[in-house]
Amino acid sequence: MDPFHEADPPGGGRSLTSHYEAVTGHALAVLWRRRIMIASIAGLSALAAGAATLALPPSYTAEVLLQFDFGQTQDVRGTGKSGPQIALEPASVVESEARIIRSFAIAQSVAGRLEDAGQAKQAAQAGPAAKEASAGWVGSLRQALENRVQAALPALPGTRPEETAQQETERDAQAQRLLRGLTVGNDAKAYLITIGYRDRDPKRAAETANTFATEYLARKMQAASLATERASRWYAEQIQVSRGELARLDSEIDAFRKRTGFVESVREGVDLREQQLRDALTELSSASAKRLAEEARLQRAGDVMRFGGVPNASDTTISPVIQQMLADDSKLRQELEQLTAVSGDNHPSVLRLKASIAALQQRLQLRMAEVLKLVEVDLGAARGLEASAEARVATVRRSLIESKALESKLRALQADATAARDRLRVLDEGYQTANALSELKPVMAQMLAPAKVPTLPTGPGLGLVLGLGLFAGAGAGSVLALGLDRRDRGYRSQGEMEAETGLPCLALLPNRPAGAQSGERLEQDLLFREAVRAAVAELVAVREPLKVVLVTSAMPGEGKSVVARSVARSLAAMGRRVLILDGSPRRAAIEDGRHGNLGHETPTDDEEAEGRISTIRRVSGLKDGHDIYAEPTFGMLVREARERYDIILVEVPPVLLLGDVALLRQHADAVVHVVAWHGTQKAAVTASLAYMRRLGLTVAGLVLNKVDLKRHEGRAADRGTLYRDFSHYYRNSA
Repeated sequence: MDPFHEADPPGGGRSLTSHYEAVTGHALAVLWRRRIMIASIAGLSALAAGAATLALPPSYTAEVLLQFDFGQTQDVRGTGKSGPQIALEPASVVESEARIIRSFAIAQSVAGRLEDAGQAKQAAQAGPAAKEASAGWVGSLRQALENRVQAALPALPGTRPEETAQQETERDAQAQRLLRGLTVGNDAKAYLITIGYRDRDPKRAAETANTFATEYLARKMQAASLATERASRWYAEQIQVSRGELARLDSEIDAFRKRTGFVESVREGVDLREQQLRDALTELSSASAKRLAEEARLQRAGDVMRFGGVPNASDTTISPVIQQMLADDSKLRQELEQLTAVSGDNHPSVLRLKASIAALQQRLQLRMAEVLKLVEVDLGAARGLEASAEARVATVRRSLIESKALESKLRALQADATAARDRLRVLDEGYQTANALSELKPVMAQMLAPAKVPTLPTGPGLGLVLGLGLFAGAGAGSVLALGLDRRDRGYRSQGEMEAETGLPCLALLPNRPAGAQSGERLEQDLLFREAVRAAVAELVAVREPLKVVLVTSAMPGEGKSVVARSVARSLAAMGRRVLILDGSPRRAAIEDGRHGNLGHETPTDDEEAEGRISTIRRVSGLKDGHDIYAEPTFGMLVREARERYDIILVEVPPVLLLGDVALLRQHADAVVHVVAWHGTQKAAVTASLAYMRRLGLTVAGLVLNKVDLKRHEGRAADRGTLYRDFSHYYRNSA
């Protein structure tokens, strides 16, 4: 299990596209490296598939062709007209029928029929060939119907349940085997279904295919007949119920009319009671208007007489006597005016004339009172007429309300009776339709071409089997190659490490085993020294010279001590003053614990170069609790070393184990990260680089250490490949 979480590669700016391109490129590179293994597995798989194909016996396929007819229209009622057609998509119908043929129920029935194949064959062989030819698939269809009727009958009393269950289990297993050899194809445009069966025996293949077809047609015919029978029975029951309901409603209507004596009063669209109510309301309106007019006339006449006036002729009925009295009053008043103008107001003639006018006015008032009494009599008559009209309106309205209630009840009964008649008519039509459908052809499919015994085998196809075997072998080899690469997490080439980390590979340092011979040992030392010198040249070839360089690794045992010492020697050979700060806790104990795992340092004859290297070792351990990197004296030491030395190499403990690198980041100018070839897990390298990037450290590059040149895998331009292919160059140049 990988103890490190996957971290983003250094740089942080890589897009998702570049990430997937890198992953795809890595996968393709893995497949290319394992191409021989993949090709071998694919070849063996193809050979095994071909051998199995040749060893298997040939198989034969028999086919039955069914055709559907969706263009027929039948007279389902015996009226000479086409019945109602249901709008269905023919392609969907054909697909549904194909699924029915592939169903397990059909396979069970076919398995049951094939159990009696021996008896059927004996019966067929006993008859002449002409009889068999005349029967054809129609006879097979009849036999299928008989078998289905027998299967529907209950089991005999003597049959034991255990035997029946065992027979059903065997039949289900046979049905599963039949379905494995069955193929059903459909052509939606031509409305065709092809039933094919594949078997080692050609006769059995043809027999099984024909049995599937006849069983399907028999089921369709039986289902159609059963459906029409059920529909006819249901229609008959519903018709009987509807007739009883209609008779009940008719009897209720007759009893209601006899009990209430109600008769519909509607004649030619006019309701007589409503017309009577309208006439009564008109009469009441006239009486009310007349009564209001009499009251107004009486009111006006009374007001005029109270003020000493004479009512108008329109308000009162004035007699001739009153008219004469009014004329005499007018004549006397004129004479009074003339006499007063001549003789004055106190003349005896004037006084007698005034007395005559007063007597005439008194008689006139008595006559007008009699007239008002006549007006009051007319008003009473008008009020009586209005009251009579109101009584008649109330009577007619009450009668109308009662008749409406009775009429609503009667109409509800009549509506129920009408609905019952309509339902009875619809049921009768459906009953006639069901009876007519029972006499029609229920199956819209017919067997166009029965299956014949095939003479040529249809499988197994050698070319197809070889192709599938080759493809399966290539897939299995690819999966195995990727699985092996997934298991092997270490970096094995310069290009792989640079592509996944995004950082330059400063050097590939070859591994130098201790048991090498002298000549081989010299060659390995030269390769190692040149690889270190290339890394040093790339380090110092910067615009701003590096002063403090941290030499780190993700895990212990990756050889960073050897790398730091070798880089120091190479820098010293170039005339640089180098200080090595060995920051690993208890260095001596660690070296004793893994003696021989760090490799051998490169010997040198340059004593002057060795004199330019100074080393300071850490003497405290982890349990001492003494953090020297956090003390001010260490900062003073680094500042003093910067002035006295050209470059300072600080060997830091493993990044993922101790936090010393976080304390040293303020003094470091760059980091050189050491990775063991085919040893350090990729996740560990990624996690350590991400951690240093988060601390703000600048990683100048990576060093792939302990490279086994014999097992090294890389491109032609990879340094390790070049070291391996041109090792003689270093040997000849020594």
